Amino acid sequence: MDKVGKVDQLYKTIKHRIIHVEYMPGEVLNESLLASEFGVSRTPVREALRRLQQEKWIASLPKIGMQVVVFDINQLRDLFNAKEALETMVIRLAVDSATKNDIDHLKEILAEMEKIDFEDVQEVMRHDDIWHHAVWSIADNEIINIYIEDLQYRLFRGWVYTGRRVKKNTDNRELFRILKKTVEAIETGDKELAEQAIKDHVEFHRDDLRQGLI
Repeated sequence: MDKVGKVDQLYKTIKHRIIHVEYMPGEVLNESLLASEFGVSRTPVREALRRLQQEKWIASLPKIGMQVVVFDINQLRDLFNAKEALETMVIRLAVDSATKNDIDHLKEILAEMEKIDFEDVQEVMRHDDIWHHAVWSIADNEIINIYIEDLQYRLFRGWVYTGRRVKKNTDNRELFRILKKTVEAIETGDKELAEQAIKDHVEFHRDDLRQGLI
């Protein structure tokens, strides 16, 4: 594998670990240890970390090194506001673009989700993510999708983190009911109902994350 390929692979692996909280918020990432683990020199590790720093997944702290960013209430507020704005645009595009096959696919995702244990946060998150990607695909706006996926993964990290820290009183079946209402709105072509449902969806996650961080 060439240098560019090594950097890209390191970047993707480290980012995945940050998103899935295999590296905890505030954890310092040691270049030497990472180089040893991946069997590479420190140069590609340093370049991968620099890329993650530019994207604000990690931060450089004097005399400490590269640290996984901690959760900031103001940043989370901004992330949710941006996500709500983009999700609203996406759902309206999806209503316009959805075919019968698209709607059938969304219903299949819900049918699979209905079978899961809603106490299993990881499974709930996984199905929610599958559902989101399906809707983004229907909307078919590549530029919006780039930004909304980035927002999704930054918030996903918070959900994983809070789900591990505390036992929350969240009724995850409410999320399923919101998704079902959204699909019904897409099927009937009701943009206003679809938009309200997606706002309810974002608010569900906002409340859930707030509950875990407070």
